[in-house]
Amino acid sequence: IDRPVNTDGGDLKGFEFSFHTPLETLGMSGFMRHFGINGSLTYVDAEIDAVVPDSGVQIALRQTSKWSGNLVGYFEKGRFGTRLAYNFRSNFLFQEASSNDRFDEFTKGSQILDWNMDYRITENVRVRFSANNLTGVKRTRFWQTTNSRYFSDQRDNGRSFVFEIRVHN
Repeated sequence: IDRPVNTDGGDLKGFEFSFHTPLETLGMSGFMRHFGINGSLTYVDAEIDAVVPDSGVQIALRQTSKWSGNLVGYFEKGRFGTRLAYNFRSNFLFQEASSNDRFDEFTKGSQILDWNMDYRITENVRVRFSANNLTGVKRTRFWQTTNSRYFSDQRDNGRSFVFEIRVHN
């Protein structure tokens, strides 16, 4: 990263592996040919040149997990489609310590399961049902020292269910 407007600069390194495979391409026929899987795995090593003023400790790029990814299974046939998605990410820095008497605050990594299905009524009208965060994951933050972790706070993002009607020209 080399944008003085955003940060002091630094290095952002990593890789991403992704795939998409309709089962039909694997030789499946009949009912099974309408299924497929896709996913990705991402690794990011992000350090910026800024340091905590009192300690001189280098700061990591906020909100960036070292590991994240997803795995999606889907079914599509004609006007109907459904997907089940598993998403994960590792712990990430929420806010670095601003002085020696504070600790870095991290957000705990999470694993979330989402599901949706949709039906195209006409070329211009589609209905969709989505069920998000089926695993009921709560966002948890903690303070990190060299040897320990201390609970900071927890928010219940809860499950959400959405029914949509989409109309377009």
